[in-house]
Amino acid sequence: MHTYYRSTDHIAALIILPMFIDVQKYKPLIEKEVSKATGRTFTIGDEIKLSLFPLAILSFNNLHLGNPPGFEEKDFVSIKQFDARVKLFAFLLSRFKEIKVKRFIIEEPRIVMETQKDGRNSLDGIVKAGETKPKAEQKPKEGKPAKSLPIQTFTVDEFAITNGTIILIDHSKGDRKEISAINLKLDDLSLDQPISIFFSALVEKYPFSLEGSAGPLGKDLNSIGKGTMHIDLSFTALNHLKMDMKGNIIDPATDPRFDLTFNTPSFSPRKMMSSINQPFPVKTTDPKAFEKVGLSFHVNGDKTNVSISDGLMLIDDSNLTFTASAGEFSKPKIAFDVNLDGIDLDRYMPEKEKIKPKGEKEKKAKPQAAKKKKTDYAPLRKLELDGKVKIGNLKVSNVKIQNINVKISGRNGIFKIHSATLAMYDGSLAATSVLNVTQERPKTDIQLKVDSIQIAPLIKDLLNKEYIEGTTHANISLGMVGDDPKIIKKTLNGDGELLFKDGAIIGIDLLGMVSNVESAFSVSLEDEQQPKTEFTELRAPFTITNGVLNTSGTILKSPVLQTVTTGKANLPKETLDFTVEPRFVATSVDKAKTAEAEDEEKKKVTEIKVPVLITGTFSDPKFRPDLRKILQNAIEDELFESKEFKKIFKKEELKLLEDTTKDLIRGILKKK
Repeated sequence: MHTYYRSTDHIAALIILPMFIDVQKYKPLIEKEVSKATGRTFTIGDEIKLSLFPLAILSFNNLHLGNPPGFEEKDFVSIKQFDARVKLFAFLLSRFKEIKVKRFIIEEPRIVMETQKDGRNSLDGIVKAGETKPKAEQKPKEGKPAKSLPIQTFTVDEFAITNGTIILIDHSKGDRKEISAINLKLDDLSLDQPISIFFSALVEKYPFSLEGSAGPLGKDLNSIGKGTMHIDLSFTALNHLKMDMKGNIIDPATDPRFDLTFNTPSFSPRKMMSSINQPFPVKTTDPKAFEKVGLSFHVNGDKTNVSISDGLMLIDDSNLTFTASAGEFSKPKIAFDVNLDGIDLDRYMPEKEKIKPKGEKEKKAKPQAAKKKKTDYAPLRKLELDGKVKIGNLKVSNVKIQNINVKISGRNGIFKIHSATLAMYDGSLAATSVLNVTQERPKTDIQLKVDSIQIAPLIKDLLNKEYIEGTTHANISLGMVGDDPKIIKKTLNGDGELLFKDGAIIGIDLLGMVSNVESAFSVSLEDEQQPKTEFTELRAPFTITNGVLNTSGTILKSPVLQTVTTGKANLPKETLDFTVEPRFVATSVDKAKTAEAEDEEKKKVTEIKVPVLITGTFSDPKFRPDLRKILQNAIEDELFESKEFKKIFKKEELKLLEDTTKDLIRGILKKK
């Protein structure tokens, strides 16, 4: 009984006291105490209202909390109007289990966070130095459950922040950012029902908004973050980009799981950037690239696994479908399946710089080569990977490729491309590869097989040059160490064979070179028709040892000529050193010709063959006759076949020295 009377006395006091207390009288005292506590100016307008019946009401206007002395902005926080109304009777009669807010409105709040050059900022002094730290939260003793809050119901009929502003100023960087026209409205705010949300703002005068619903948050304050929360939100930026998110978030506070769908309808990134008077961040060859972009996917998962399905990305005329999953994040397991119908990557590449005429050189200070940071492969050693990639049509560097299929896997630092196949220029290419990152420097092995690719249009599209024609076949095996191009060239090892059939070498007339010294090496660059060396077969076996390519028998066959090329190409230095040895072959003989005439023709051709030296660099190869070889052949032919030479070694006692003498002479001629 006494408890009942005490409660009613307290309620009566709460109702009556505000009727007799003049709040305005205490306004100067409130301002003084807040100023003293914060060390900065604090003022409230004259319209202060405090009431506890029939609603608990607190309202005021023109609140100003100043910045510390010496700051550019006068106010740290200002509020034009504040109005909060709570149903106090419902709270009391429910024995403190129900909080029902009629309205909570903040009009034109303004917060300025200013940082000085010396590091001082607007928050300094809000909490006084030397103030005692709050005691660490004590854990409930074993056997005794933690006390739960008595509040079971929390509702707000009207919650709004209108026309707010946040300003961030950093004098050390000369930077000022402003978020203005902030509006937040929550309708039907309660714990056990979805909350209607509307938010909008201007970030540096550019519009952003969020609209939709989310909830319920929980049955009561003790169960917030437990159960299923439905999400249906739409985010809009700059009046162009829109993203919708729908689905469920389950037990976010205890055992978070999610099942969500994201959808970004197609929009124009270029128009979006143009609307804010900003240049497009990527310079592309095609000024119409990125006119249309869209994205949608479904994602679900928990703390240990994430899965993406029904993925669709739209980029202009290209459609990419994808699925992916990731799990065991400490030792990630990643799988993906990507399918692209087609894309012209050249549209999205930076525009090529125009080559300046010779003699017109732009003087630029040579930048100092930055020391390359060592790559850490430890994360890759933990990764488990399984993936598939399919591309219908691909254009890159003007090269056209079709039907690309790649399967990749990785375990314990070893990644394998099990099969990579593609079609191009009437032929196909197949590859397998292994990347090993178990050691400090990565090791790579590649196997390539080329079948029936037309080489001429490929080189024409890739380099806009004409080097060689024909159907290409190849088997190549390569191994390399490192991740720097210079190191890779020096550690490149392998072997293989290139085979070109029924084609021609463009720009070189080998038949003319080996037949006529005077005319073959003085071809005019202004000739209307490019010189060429036609062949039925060009076979080039090679080995590569530490970046040096060697061939001991590259053979070119044509109806009247066969050449054997030996020598090497130094890949790190990009230099050439080859010798082309001509060997004329028998041709079909005109039946009208006599045997004597045919022999005479063969003899004539054989007498005028000229070896060719190929030197210089990859970018500037040089071709010249091997004069030493010509001289050697001429001396050998004339000296060894002369009557005088034969007469000397006709004698029985000198016959045994003939071969030794020939070898000695040949050795002298070969010396450089």
